[in-house]
Amino acid sequence: MKLLAFKFKPLGRLTKIPDSQSVFGMLCYAILEKFGEEKLSQILNRFANNNPDFIVSSFFLHNLFPYPMEITMPYQPNLTPEHTIKLKELKKVRYISKDIFKAYLQDKNEFINTYSEKVFIGEYVIVQKEYLVTKEEQSQFSEQLLKKEIQIRNLVGETKEDKQLFYNELIYCRDGVYFDLYVLVLNQDIKEDIIELISSLQYVSIGGGKSIGYNMFSCVEFEEIEFVNNNQTKTLLSIASLDQDIQYDESAYRIETLHNKINNAIHQVYKNTQTVLLEGSSIVTNKPFMGSILKEEIDDQVRYSNYLGLLV
Repeated sequence: MKLLAFKFKPLGRLTKIPDSQSVFGMLCYAILEKFGEEKLSQILNRFANNNPDFIVSSFFLHNLFPYPMEITMPYQPNLTPEHTIKLKELKKVRYISKDIFKAYLQDKNEFINTYSEKVFIGEYVIVQKEYLVTKEEQSQFSEQLLKKEIQIRNLVGETKEDKQLFYNELIYCRDGVYFDLYVLVLNQDIKEDIIELISSLQYVSIGGGKSIGYNMFSCVEFEEIEFVNNNQTKTLLSIASLDQDIQYDESAYRIETLHNKINNAIHQVYKNTQTVLLEGSSIVTNKPFMGSILKEEIDDQVRYSNYLGLLV
């Protein structure tokens, strides 16, 4: 599978690392600004008719991928205390490096049978408690990449309800930290437009109304990459709605129900509650993506919600 990979630089504090829904919304506004309302309408209609032009991932730290949920450790009797501690640490890992991810895609069974041993001998290294990287990559993670703190703010407004307090969890990025966005282009007629559009994004904000002034990014690099997956299982890189073509009894996944009320800085938006699968879910399917676009009318306006998930 060939994907477009875009490298983004954060330009300040973040309220959250952008997920595929936020990225899709940002791209829709960018398409509107660059190509006009008619072209955006045509693209959204194709999405709504199950003929999407492209599928986007969530943002991930550069060269890191979500830990595939199907990876389980085979039973290993007579472990030393040191190895037992390592296995406990492995259970907390949330992301793996690109090189390790490619090894998993090449041969899942071989990877599952050998990766814990590679951790024991130091070929794979757990850093900052949640990243699994190769020994050669360890130096890139010698310092803390992200730091979080809670900030209390007031909404802007005239009434008491408008001025209620709310909390932002702020994320600070160390210098030299970048994020990756992956895009699968299904309509080759607009491939160059997509490349030009995303590559030109500078000082773009990705997030909701309460994050105004935060979540600023610039695209600094683009490349086309290929992933060869020799397994029946694929890894979800986005938030995706349930899909009838998925073999759920053979998949490993994490489900979350998204809230139906979005508190923006100006007004509240009510949307249908949606059950989704999260990034890192291991999905058994032959499809390159799953899920759908939800089209609904809210406050006399047609709104599109992206629940299409990129599978690698």
